[in-house]
Amino acid sequence: MKLISLKLENFRQHKSTHLEFRDGMTAIVGANGTGKSTIVEAIRYALFGAVRGNLKDVKFYWAGRNRTRVTLVFEVAGRRWEAMRGDGDASLTLLDGDQRQTVVTGIRDTQARIERLLRLNDEQFTNSFCALQKGLSFLTFASNRKRQDEVGRMLGYERVRLAAALAGERRKLRDAELKVLQEGLGNPELLKADLEDAKKERTARQSELKDALTQLAQTEKVLAAAAEPAQRAEAWIKLEAERQEVSAQGRVLANTAARDEEEVKKRETESNEAAKLKPEAERYEACEQRVQSLKLDEQRHLSHLAALKSATEAEGRLKEAEAALASLPRSDENAIRKAVAEATARVATARNIQLRAMADWERAKSDARAALTKAETEAKAATKRLAEADELVKQGKCPQCGQTIGADFRTALEALESGAKAAAQAAEEAKAAFASLQGAPPALVSANEELRAAEVHHTACQAASEAAQKQHAAVVQATTRVEGLRDALTKARQAAETTRVAFDPSALEQAQADLGKLRPARDRYFRVKDASQLMAQAKERLQKTQSAFEALRQRAGDLDRRMSELGFGNRDEADAARQGLQRAESELKVAQAQKQMADQAVKAAEDRRARIQRQIEELEARRARIAETQMESNLFRHVGREMDTLREALNARIRPDLEARASELINHLTNERYSTIKLDEDFNATIVEADGTSKAVISGGEEDIVALALRLALSELIQQNHGMPMSLLILDEVYGSLDTERRQSVMDQLTALKSRFEQIIVISHIEETNQVADHTLFLSRDEVDRHTVVKDAPDAMPTILDLAVE
Repeated sequence: MKLISLKLENFRQHKSTHLEFRDGMTAIVGANGTGKSTIVEAIRYALFGAVRGNLKDVKFYWAGRNRTRVTLVFEVAGRRWEAMRGDGDASLTLLDGDQRQTVVTGIRDTQARIERLLRLNDEQFTNSFCALQKGLSFLTFASNRKRQDEVGRMLGYERVRLAAALAGERRKLRDAELKVLQEGLGNPELLKADLEDAKKERTARQSELKDALTQLAQTEKVLAAAAEPAQRAEAWIKLEAERQEVSAQGRVLANTAARDEEEVKKRETESNEAAKLKPEAERYEACEQRVQSLKLDEQRHLSHLAALKSATEAEGRLKEAEAALASLPRSDENAIRKAVAEATARVATARNIQLRAMADWERAKSDARAALTKAETEAKAATKRLAEADELVKQGKCPQCGQTIGADFRTALEALESGAKAAAQAAEEAKAAFASLQGAPPALVSANEELRAAEVHHTACQAASEAAQKQHAAVVQATTRVEGLRDALTKARQAAETTRVAFDPSALEQAQADLGKLRPARDRYFRVKDASQLMAQAKERLQKTQSAFEALRQRAGDLDRRMSELGFGNRDEADAARQGLQRAESELKVAQAQKQMADQAVKAAEDRRARIQRQIEELEARRARIAETQMESNLFRHVGREMDTLREALNARIRPDLEARASELINHLTNERYSTIKLDEDFNATIVEADGTSKAVISGGEEDIVALALRLALSELIQQNHGMPMSLLILDEVYGSLDTERRQSVMDQLTALKSRFEQIIVISHIEETNQVADHTLFLSRDEVDRHTVVKDAPDAMPTILDLAVE
């Protein structure tokens, strides 16, 4: 693994920091509280989501609503990846030149994918390639047993254990399969005996089938002989039924012809009677027309009398309406309409003035209310900021990093106090301004009074207008009535003139009497006048009926001839022929059933033989599978044992390899003072001095130098076993507790490590670190807003007396 770049946005004291990593040793140097260890924390956060303390505490104190995000670009096996994490989200992206492919998103999925990619989790990472500040101790796992397991996992030996476990699982599956295969295993000798018996039964059933086929052939011959007489019998029976139908139709036609003859005679008599009654009917029609004409004259005469009466009444009503119209009062409508328009305009003007005054008042109150809310909110916020800052000052801490504050923060605190007082004063002034606007202003009071006066005047004008409208409506109504009555009088006089006619009541009475005498003859004529036409229709129907009867008689003769040709004298002879065919068909069905039963018996015998044959073959196959499964079970048992033996051998090699590599390293780190490191079964270390004396690790300096040697040795083992070297080593304040001589030895050893690791990142406050590094990044704090600043050159390097271990 190799780091390419790291970008921190609002992460702890790093407001916006971008780092570019290069090969070789990079030293990150800065004073206490400048955020050096935060860089290592950001790397672990981007990869594994690990932080110091609570996740909510990593956000930059002055970030406000700006998001927190860490973006790490790194390289594994020649491929570049970008890990991003922040504010509840995470992603892993594959970078290929200008192309970006998001591989996975989400916190859990991203972390799982990175752990598979690096073959390490955070705990394994910080126990091998990344030594944290105050966390240099070697293999800081929960228990001694877990130390051994985790070292095996980091070196890749876990795959051997997994292989052994997989072999055990597969052996169990083969044993279970073997048990199933052995259950219900049949006897091959009994199955062979059953097979011979099934073959004999099949031979017997085939003989029965042959007999059934012979009987079926004989029955089919009998059926073929009975088919021809039965067909003639069927034809004779059909002809007989048709002959009976023809006879029935003939009887119906004979009755129809008799009725048609009676109908012809009746219509002939009625036709003669109609000729005699026709003159009387014609005289009735003429008399009826005269009666209608006289009735029309009578109606016109009555209308004339009614019209004369209506004209007289209309003339009287017209005189009364003209007198009423002349007595109605009149008003000056133009003057009244003008007064109403002026009053309406006055009300509209007064209302507009009142609405503008009201809107100005509401706008002023709204502005004052908004100003009051804003001022109170700002006052509360300023008071809260002052209280928080004051509490931190009392504790002697900086709100951003928790470190000891400097003298410059007193100026900032005084500014906060001044701001809080100014905000409180502004809130009081806004409150007074809002209270002064609660009563109605003079402009609004004056506008309300003018509007009320205008509305009173408008009401009076409107009442006068309504009275004038009622008077005008009464005059219009009276005028309309007079004009209507005049039109009615004119129409009544015209109607009286047009309906004048001469009328004789006695002539009408005489005509009605003549009409009554002629009505019986007329009525009888209408009942018989169509007799000639009906008689012709009856004769036509009679002729058609007689023709149809003759056709049926000829058809009956033809049917008798055809029945005689079929050779049957009566119905009994035809039925006997049909029954012979039915008996032959029944016998054929019996023979077919017997043949089908024989077929089924043969098939059943063959199925039994085939089933027993399959059982024999399955038995042989199962016995072969049992032998194969037994062999596979034995093989997996052997593989599992060998894998366990291999894992034990590999684990046994871990401590000697670590001891040898760590001893070589500590010999260099201590200038040959300590020559050897010994590890017990729990990986607890004992050091051997140059004179061969063994001693336990006692002092903090000894503990750190031993832990560093073991870590470097473990890192080399991991790179060797993975076949894909991590090529990265991160050391965060690893020699803060060492004396000057050992610190110089460590730095000399770090120079030697450049050949073993492509990238070494050393975080330290020790000034001499810059001397052995290929690149150096200098960190400092901005004195104004307290965020971290990264530069390639120092502002002024502090001395060791001014600094402490982070």
